[in-house]
Amino acid sequence: LKENNISEEVEAPEVEPRLVYCYPVRLAVSAPPMPSVEMHMENNVVCIRYKGEMVKVSRNYFSKLWLLYRYSCIDDSAFERFLPRVWCLLRRYQMMFGVGLYEGTGLQGSLPVHVFEALHRLFGVSFECFASPLNCYFRQYCSAFPDTDGYFGSRGPCLDFAPLSGSFEANPPFCEELMDAMVSHFERLLESSPEPLSFIVFIPEWREPPTPALTRMEQSRFKRHQLILPAFEHEYRSGSQHICKKWVPGRAGEGGWAGQARPSPTLSHCLCPQGGNALQGRPQHGCALPTERPWLCQVGADA
Repeated sequence: LKENNISEEVEAPEVEPRLVYCYPVRLAVSAPPMPSVEMHMENNVVCIRYKGEMVKVSRNYFSKLWLLYRYSCIDDSAFERFLPRVWCLLRRYQMMFGVGLYEGTGLQGSLPVHVFEALHRLFGVSFECFASPLNCYFRQYCSAFPDTDGYFGSRGPCLDFAPLSGSFEANPPFCEELMDAMVSHFERLLESSPEPLSFIVFIPEWREPPTPALTRMEQSRFKRHQLILPAFEHEYRSGSQHICKKWVPGRAGEGGWAGQARPSPTLSHCLCPQGGNALQGRPQHGCALPTERPWLCQVGADA
């Protein structure tokens, strides 16, 4: 910070609560000059090196990061900072997972593509409440690290996100405290919003003992539907999909990274206001790669 003349204490400007279209999170302090990094290819893997430390990502996911950056970043039209920011992003998630091969990647397990397609087609979902630039399906999502992920479309942490309308998918990491906090946050949003608002939530069916989040959603006055997906009859996309080498051909020429069969049941809940409908407020279009709607959200409020 001292090298770039950035104060350790930055006073955030006062923000009046107001409605805005949902946009990627922006840093209050302009980014300092970025160091140079090196990149080379090893077959279908992109290797990015900085000071002897190397991170890897598959070529397909590197292209995905390039597209997300093009859609979301406003301070680097020439892509001069793209590679350093990709390095920071990959390094951050590598350290969160752990240094072992595929260690901790269960935190990044995501729904199969055809499930997202169905959610978009049937309910107008075009936003993920728990995702990352590496595993997101839509280019609108919340993630854990706004400082590295904001350049790639992140709207910040889910618990700080305050939408007023729309249909949202939520597949949180299976941490009991986080799932419980998520339920509290969603119920506050549903209680206060006068607009059509719904959340489709995927959590494990842990019954022995039952988790507080599971019990609260089953008893919630906002619950509209509950679906149990039996163990070993559904799967998640691997959390290591961005470096996974196994490609599984799908239907009609499609394909996907190898999924992981879930050894425990999963519950899907739909939460929306009394008299509401998960189909209300949905965009009037449908396509294989969704054209996403900019949802309204509230900023400057205590979420």
